Amino acid sequence: MLCYRLRSFRPFGLLCTDAGTRMQKSLDSVGLSGYTHYAVADSAPLALTEYSVGGSSMALRGYVFKSILLMVFLAGMASAGTFAQGDVLVAIGNSEVNVFTPTGSLVTTLNDASGSSYTTGMVFDASGNLYVTNFSVGTVSQFDPNGNLLSSSFMSGGLSSPESILVNMAGNFYVTGPSAAQVNEYSAAGGSPTNTYNVQGGNGTGGTDWSDLAADQQTLLYDGEGTQILSYNLATQTQNAAFATGLPASDVYEFRIIPGGAYSGDVLAADSSAAILLSSTGTVLQTYTLPGNQGADFALNLDPNGTDFWTADATSGNVWEVNISTGAIDSQFNSGAPGSTFGLVVAGQITAGGPPGTPEPATFGLFASGIVGLALWARRKRQTKA
Repeated sequence: MLCYRLRSFRPFGLLCTDAGTRMQKSLDSVGLSGYTHYAVADSAPLALTEYSVGGSSMALRGYVFKSILLMVFLAGMASAGTFAQGDVLVAIGNSEVNVFTPTGSLVTTLNDASGSSYTTGMVFDASGNLYVTNFSVGTVSQFDPNGNLLSSSFMSGGLSSPESILVNMAGNFYVTGPSAAQVNEYSAAGGSPTNTYNVQGGNGTGGTDWSDLAADQQTLLYDGEGTQILSYNLATQTQNAAFATGLPASDVYEFRIIPGGAYSGDVLAADSSAAILLSSTGTVLQTYTLPGNQGADFALNLDPNGTDFWTADATSGNVWEVNISTGAIDSQFNSGAPGSTFGLVVAGQITAGGPPGTPEPATFGLFASGIVGLALWARRKRQTKA
């Protein structure tokens, strides 16, 4: 257990939590530094009252600042165990998903109790709920924003081996996989598919292993873990011309359409021996070398910062954060599951066809803390005048 003490909050004594690193992350996220933390048994001196806020040093003497800072601590404690912005969730099989900080520290392991040997694709909805495809048992599980399991079979009755899952702007889901040349659509309420689209099977498995939705809400790109990325129009239920053919490696896996910025409309793909960047017309623009890749670069998703992507090698379990422009490796760690690292998503995800990334619960707590602090400050001023 870690405890925090501020000189400004002597009446409150020590604030303790079992998730000190999460609290520290919450403080860092709002630009506060200068706090100290220590074990509950320590008789460390009171922490400093000098803090750095937005890069400039200032003493926090106003009651409003004290109130807000206290509530920041409480929000950090309340958010322990939640998905923090930028956390990397890696599907590791055996019904499990490991949650890591961006630097590779393991936060927690989720278990969806499905009994599935393989967990694969994942997505967050607009409310911050997490969905995980259970490849071996034909279901999709649902977790709430705090990582609590809500259902092991929130979606079922579709593909026998669901692998990829997407959410559109309306909150409906698309699930694809290798077991059939189909796309299953589900409502936000889950259950059984509300619609099934029969498409051309991808070369490789002959199915629709990995997919992504374009911003127009109609164009669905997908692959069959071969050398092509195909395209289908959901509105007209017709096949489009193939997006990309003759890709460099023998197996292309998970991919993402970049939703904005300098690379808007381009596609990042895990292509076995390397990750690749494709233009909006399907030509290879850049190849990313991944140190320690053992030939099965498989999982891929975008970072909320808009400049990086994450990808993972299924064989070694290595996970990389890569700068889209330069190819620099910004972070690297191991999933702890070599041979079964088959999916990856980032909290606060950005996608071309889905809702914008949802702030973690701590963000809402910090916003509310500001309101509380202002109210207390106003009350104190009224009492002083009286």
